[in-house]
Amino acid sequence: EDGIADTVATDEAREQAEAALVAVGERLTAAQTAAREAAGLAARSAGVAQRAGSAREALAAASAQVRAVGEDAGVVVRVADLATGRSADGERVQLSTYVLMWRLDAVIDAANARLALFSGSELELQRDRGARGARKTGLDLLVLDRRTDQVRVPETLSGGETFFVSLALALGLADIVMGEAGGVQMETLFIDEGFGSLDPETLETVVREIGRLAESGRTVGIVSHVGDMKSQIAEQIHVRRGADARSTLTVTA
Repeated sequence: EDGIADTVATDEAREQAEAALVAVGERLTAAQTAAREAAGLAARSAGVAQRAGSAREALAAASAQVRAVGEDAGVVVRVADLATGRSADGERVQLSTYVLMWRLDAVIDAANARLALFSGSELELQRDRGARGARKTGLDLLVLDRRTDQVRVPETLSGGETFFVSLALALGLADIVMGEAGGVQMETLFIDEGFGSLDPETLETVVREIGRLAESGRTVGIVSHVGDMKSQIAEQIHVRRGADARSTLTVTA
């Protein structure tokens, strides 16, 4: 009986051991499966992390490029706004108008040198810097009357004043063109009428200045019906209309 009992105990122990071995094997298999899954998940996570890092670097680079483009675009927009007069800081003059304003100042300076002779330094041209809508155009003129120290608009000038102010501007413009046109010379100048609006003293001054221009090498033509001009202009071309509606020319030198 003792032998039978020992045999039974041994069989039970063997069965328990085999059951425990099977359980250990199952747990080992499960652990190995979990390990493989964990390794795969880790690999995938590492790939995601690497891609995320690359994406972050690309995003940083793109952001830097956007900032750089924005800064450059800001400069371009600023220049474009200045050129078109759309600046938000009050600079509302277009670039083309600004250039004309700058050139007009040079013409006015040259014209005032002539005008001082014609008017006895009584009149001086100025560019209108604010009144009469000049803030938008910048190309209007004013006249400073030294006799009263009052600024006048050109519409208040008399006929004679209008004539020699216009003549001074034309001569000033010619001086600027000659000085900045790469050696181009304006050798011929025609002045059409207006002399009849001048008083004798101013007429003499204007004719004397025209004579000085002629002496410097320019050819100056004067179109006029004023009789007093005959005694002051040596070379003349007389145009007379005949009864048959034809004209005849007579040259006096």
